[in-house]
Amino acid sequence: MRKMKPLLALLLAVLLGLSAFGCGAKETSGRQHESSGSSSESSGASSQEEPESSDSGEEAPEDVVTLQMYFLGDKAKDLDMVLEQINQRLAKEVGAVMEVNYLSFGEYSTKYPLLFASQTEMDGVFSSYWCYYASQAQKNAYMELTPEMLEEHCPITWEHTPEAAWDQTRVNGKIYMIPQLHNEFVQSMVGIRDDLRVKYEMDEIETVEDLEAYMQAVVDNESGMVPYTADGQSQSALMDAFLIAPNEWGTSSSYFQLYAGYDITEDKPEVFSILETPEYKSYIERMYKWNQAGYISKDSLSNETMTRDLFDNGKVACYFYNCGTINNMKNLMDQSLKNAGAEIGLYDLTGGVQLLPYAATGGGLSIAATSKHPDLVLKVLDLIRNDKELNYLAQRGIEGKHWDFAGEKNEDGTLNENVVVPGPDSDKYGTDWFCYSAWRNWDYQTVPSKEASVKGYREMLDDLNTRKQFNVLQSFVFDDSEYKNELAALSNVVSQYGLPLEFGFVDPETGLQEFVDKMKAAGYDDVLAAYQVQAKEYANS
Repeated sequence: MRKMKPLLALLLAVLLGLSAFGCGAKETSGRQHESSGSSSESSGASSQEEPESSDSGEEAPEDVVTLQMYFLGDKAKDLDMVLEQINQRLAKEVGAVMEVNYLSFGEYSTKYPLLFASQTEMDGVFSSYWCYYASQAQKNAYMELTPEMLEEHCPITWEHTPEAAWDQTRVNGKIYMIPQLHNEFVQSMVGIRDDLRVKYEMDEIETVEDLEAYMQAVVDNESGMVPYTADGQSQSALMDAFLIAPNEWGTSSSYFQLYAGYDITEDKPEVFSILETPEYKSYIERMYKWNQAGYISKDSLSNETMTRDLFDNGKVACYFYNCGTINNMKNLMDQSLKNAGAEIGLYDLTGGVQLLPYAATGGGLSIAATSKHPDLVLKVLDLIRNDKELNYLAQRGIEGKHWDFAGEKNEDGTLNENVVVPGPDSDKYGTDWFCYSAWRNWDYQTVPSKEASVKGYREMLDDLNTRKQFNVLQSFVFDDSEYKNELAALSNVVSQYGLPLEFGFVDPETGLQEFVDKMKAAGYDDVLAAYQVQAKEYANS
């Protein structure tokens, strides 16, 4: 069994919405990151239909191979500058250089499959469980990466990557992707106005009952503020914080209407209906209690303002989301004139259980089946991923220009190189850029400085990292081609009957059975059964 090397620094999660010097991403474990959705800008190409590509301004020597690499995202303004420095070393040490081409997030759903259908000349290509990885692998669009190939041409990555991460990449038992090594946790934590907690002379929040006492104090004392107002993301956020994560379950937001859960601690878990569990009944009973007590605002079903904006503007006293996003609220609230003096408290009420990290297959690198240079692609990845200088260039950009060390020290007095701050041109290159997921190495992962972090955030990351639990179903993608109509009907039932129940507007004593009956009438059992069969086949493949 291959074992993970000791980490060079903190193994840390990153912010959900990557900051101004980052690149949008999609999410897993039942949730989705926001993607940029923007179109590729012109890079001197004759047609906007062509992907953006890098141009370092110099041709590679004749004996150096140019590898065609395809990534998702938009070309950074300073990419050519950074890539030139990377290619100089690659040419000397590997005998290859990269030409990088891009498909924007707004067009990947149609143009990514066309790359293979049109037999585009390419070597390395971004791949992800949410970007057709399984289906393209089954079509032999990617080259199988055998253990022998990886051990010979990508030895450090092969040894350094945990077995569980490699297992996520397997399609019918074969590996077609080098997965990312990136610590990110997307479970909902609890953000509150800690200055109000101090005002009420309350202890820090340790239990759900403590949270309820805080919310009651807000109801009793704060005019013009409610404890919580739901938005379009609140269904998954609340369920994650108070139902899914505490029970060590996993699910998929792509099929939220199926309420398909699984035990993340099992090697080959069986999918079950969350909707019909006693835990779900207890959850909606708690939400009903919250609603009746005034903890959930009465306009939650019609509200069109993001909860995070209401939290920033002092209209709500609680925000439930992943810890990175809550931490990022600190900078927003520090700058907000509407909420001067506000302090954020960040709390984990999951009870110390095991948690799913962001899937290893959430972003990685595959090799096109038609590539003539698979050995060079593997060598390039192994070098960039594991050589500190090259990894810093690829993931952070140029030191002093795109980023700088924050100056924080480790306990032994050495510089903590994982803590960085934006440089003067940070907007021209993406630090910890999602578009380059394949280069991600958790030894070199960045983290906000203490000054830019909510109290306890960095300690929370350390704790979450000790509790991470990969699961094979993180990478499962349901083939819903035969169930489009049923899924649409189920979504309508959830909107009409499920959300009022889950936000506490309907008494569970009568509303739960009505909701279940409506779901079954819309085809719930048949679609869930198909989902279960496919998931079982995937887990056992």
